[in-house]
Amino acid sequence: MSIADQLSRPATRPVTRGITSRGGDAAILDIGFADQGGIPPGLIDFSRSSFRTVRRAGDGLMVAVPANAPAVDHDRNGDPLGLSIEGARTNLQLRSNELDDAAWNPVRLAGVVPGQATGPDGEVSLFALVEDASPATTHYLRDDHAGLSDNTIYCASYFVRAHSRTRCRLVARRKDSGTEHHVWFDLSSGTKGTQDPAFVDAGMDDWGSGLYRVWAAIDVLTGVEVPFFGLGLATADGTASYSGDGSSGLYAGFAQLEQGSFPSSYIETGATAVGRDPDAASIPLSRVAGFNSQAGTLAAEFRVPVLAGQDRSVAFIQAGAASNATDAVGFYVDPTTTDFWMSSSGLPQYRWSAGPAVSAGSSIRAALAYDLDNTVGAVNGAIDAVDTLSIPPVAPVTIYLGQGGAGFSLFGTIERLRYWPYRLSNDDLIGLTR
Repeated sequence: MSIADQLSRPATRPVTRGITSRGGDAAILDIGFADQGGIPPGLIDFSRSSFRTVRRAGDGLMVAVPANAPAVDHDRNGDPLGLSIEGARTNLQLRSNELDDAAWNPVRLAGVVPGQATGPDGEVSLFALVEDASPATTHYLRDDHAGLSDNTIYCASYFVRAHSRTRCRLVARRKDSGTEHHVWFDLSSGTKGTQDPAFVDAGMDDWGSGLYRVWAAIDVLTGVEVPFFGLGLATADGTASYSGDGSSGLYAGFAQLEQGSFPSSYIETGATAVGRDPDAASIPLSRVAGFNSQAGTLAAEFRVPVLAGQDRSVAFIQAGAASNATDAVGFYVDPTTTDFWMSSSGLPQYRWSAGPAVSAGSSIRAALAYDLDNTVGAVNGAIDAVDTLSIPPVAPVTIYLGQGGAGFSLFGTIERLRYWPYRLSNDDLIGLTR
């Protein structure tokens, strides 16, 4: 059952009630993922069969996290954001940081020179893209992708630094025609400029010290043209063509092309595409002493760097596998809000999807408190009307983090997770999430 199913009510109802409290007691489960050493050993099951990248503590540089290890991410200053949960992605861009390789097609560039500026890894790993002296035309680096699926959204991204050129553009061609579509970025002010309406979304992530990750997502549609993605130089917003001087350019590297409407953590490639397996994090309820199967309050503080058109799970208590929402209670992020959901024996019991809008990159505080005929959600100090006709899930066994409820992976970070074995009062919920 999807978390987006419409609400319906069961014909028969159990009469067992849980323990309801006005609060005042500490949560029996309180994990601060943003704290150093904040993940209790032996409590959470982590799995991811491949390595992945995060920003490390202290300086925010990109580092690799080994397989099956929790990925705790940080901001550009190295301050902790929390446990990062991402779904599976594959970088389809070959030679992702070998921009001088024959896999790439330099269009009116005088050179693609390795080892010219500091990249996200702290090494001198970015390439210089140097324009040639061709007049009144475009200057860019591109790669054709003949094998992309029809009518599918792909996201291209590059790490860039300004040099003598302080503007760049991401360029894409779809399958339906030879038209090139562009979105411009100003590397001196750190702002996105004009965006062709063909793009589903585009953005510019500030990695500090003048380094940015620019990205854009587009549906390649269907047709006879071979789609391509590339990074171009620019002199003005909204203008693709200009006369080169044979020496100006910018720095770039760490390219990625992945299916989806937003970028995920960087995946290094060589001669073949490389996939990253999904993060999976869960807490067996047998390890949570005092868990109450009849009532409770689940709360989390979390962030999503990009809003997207899909339901992304934050935290769920449920009976089945992460993909089974038959008996589940928790919350997720839809394109614009935090949504709350509870089901019991395959029947929807509670949903609130009209809360305040969430902001990409901002901390979100959400809590869902439930008991028989007494369920309510709260987010960032706003609270729903109490649902007085609701049944908690039957025999839950697991808390899923960044997954569950039949939703997609979070593609974000969880800073803190808490659980109480009773329904907190409305006043407590407002204070907790404010």
